[in-house]
Amino acid sequence: MNALPALEPRAACALAARTLAWTLLFGGWLVLGALGLRHAPVATGALAPVALWLLAIGVAARVGAAWSLSPRVLRAVLVGSAALVAACLAALAHGAPHSLWPAAVAWGVLIVVASRVVRGWRRRPGPRFSPPVVPAALGALVAWLLAGEPAAVAAHPAAAAAALTVIGLALAALVPSPHSEPRSGAPGCRSGLFDCALAWPTLAQWRVPAHWPWLAAALAMLPMMASLPLLAEGCARTGWRPQAVTGLHLLAMLVPAAVVAALRARVLVQAARAFVAGLLIAGGVAALTVPGSDGTMAAMLLHAAAWGIAWSAAMAPATDRTRLPAVHGGAGASALASAAVVLALGVAVAGSGWAAWSALHAALGAIAALGVAAAWLRRHPPVFEELRG
Repeated sequence: MNALPALEPRAACALAARTLAWTLLFGGWLVLGALGLRHAPVATGALAPVALWLLAIGVAARVGAAWSLSPRVLRAVLVGSAALVAACLAALAHGAPHSLWPAAVAWGVLIVVASRVVRGWRRRPGPRFSPPVVPAALGALVAWLLAGEPAAVAAHPAAAAAALTVIGLALAALVPSPHSEPRSGAPGCRSGLFDCALAWPTLAQWRVPAHWPWLAAALAMLPMMASLPLLAEGCARTGWRPQAVTGLHLLAMLVPAAVVAALRARVLVQAARAFVAGLLIAGGVAALTVPGSDGTMAAMLLHAAAWGIAWSAAMAPATDRTRLPAVHGGAGASALASAAVVLALGVAVAGSGWAAWSALHAALGAIAALGVAAAWLRRHPPVFEELRG
């Protein structure tokens, strides 16, 4: 029997670093969202820590973009930021609720530095890395196992502190040494981890209505991940296990992405546009027609799948993704916009409850439907002229 092929050391270290970075990203949504349910102001819908975390990511990405950090400094910042997050969460476990805010800021810095570690591996000479679908899936799995149940996270923040300590030390050990001939033009995210997962379209990209479903799909991750702890707690009252709700949504995001990555053929990638538009419109209809949290959950699952397909297809080779727009908002601007929207959503949820989430998903579905309709009318000028007349 043939043994499974082993990863060569560079690839294994890079995979480990990428997985840990994605664990930090998914874990930030889950842990800070869960802690916000217990410690954040009610007027912000428990989302203020998540908004602050996203703001910290944006500021750290913008400030750190011009800095070239040596491996020694990178290790020191990694260990220091992880230690600060762990200390703040440990203080939270001992009755210091205000320590949640510096924890959110330090976690944002930790993610940006973790992304620098991944970028260091990507720039080293050697075979090019595949798109980050596998590391993202592995990171989501680890984050789900550690923080998939909001009530347990809120009750035992010291466990999250211990996990952050281990992840920080592991990433520090994985910082690559400098190389005399770094590879230029390495594929992947332009600014690190975030324009792969938190990208916002630029205003110029909205000028083409046919692209609207694709651009709306890029935004679908934000409300879905921000609402996961709230949704898991709400569904627990109807008989769902909170960890099952969290896992189901992560699967809805990443399984379609993995299918697109595994079956990467030009026909499939081109068909992704129709799948994305259909899923977005179906999610909008579910949000409007299915009552209560069931409608919101159905809309989130459909929109999570739309995000996964769009995210994975956009990373296909350029020859296979003709006519598929790549969402290219900068890392700093995207994180800042995400922070503002999450805070606004929290305030809306505090005032309107599930209706705020339903309205948001209905809006994403409406954007997709309008884009499809406008694109169809442009392909059929006589009909368009008749409607105008």
